[in-house]
Amino acid sequence: MPLLAGSLCAGFVLLAVVVTVSLSRAAARHERYVMEKGRPVLGWVVQAPAALFQPGETSRPAQILFTFDPTVTDPAALLTEVASRMRDLRDQSPPDAPAAEVARLVHDTTYRPYERFRLPDAFTGGPEVYFGHVYVKRELLPGGVLDVPFVRCRAIPDDEDSRVLMVAYEPGDRRTRPDTEVPCRPAPRSS
Repeated sequence: MPLLAGSLCAGFVLLAVVVTVSLSRAAARHERYVMEKGRPVLGWVVQAPAALFQPGETSRPAQILFTFDPTVTDPAALLTEVASRMRDLRDQSPPDAPAAEVARLVHDTTYRPYERFRLPDAFTGGPEVYFGHVYVKRELLPGGVLDVPFVRCRAIPDDEDSRVLMVAYEPGDRRTRPDTEVPCRPAPRSS
């Protein structure tokens, strides 16, 4: 009996290792795909764990907004406004359908790296804005702290199931546009 139990345990450990390696390879392949085919976007933070706003070692996921809409001339201004309205919905149950749909997204903090959702035009005022999750890697943040309201990302416009990847900042880059410093910070969520 102990031999059987030991064999089962070893089998489960081996299975766990095979599954982990397989998933890791698939994630690396997908990351390469997004880096090759994706476009740079500003991922405007809707909410993120409070730990990302302080020095630490752990990277964490965050909820972000981004746009590919060519008619948007100032993505930072649009995403700032939409993110602010989304944060205002965190503790509400709006009666109108578009806002209720958005409130559902912001309430659910479950990390979903391969999903993104186009916000209703009635909520954004018309521009195409997407909501999604990104894993905020501390080693890619200036100073290792999320002290600006955005992360630089890559995403693929015509691939709805594609992951949004955070990419490295240029050294010392803390701006959304070359001509403007960003004084505001996104609201942390408790966790």
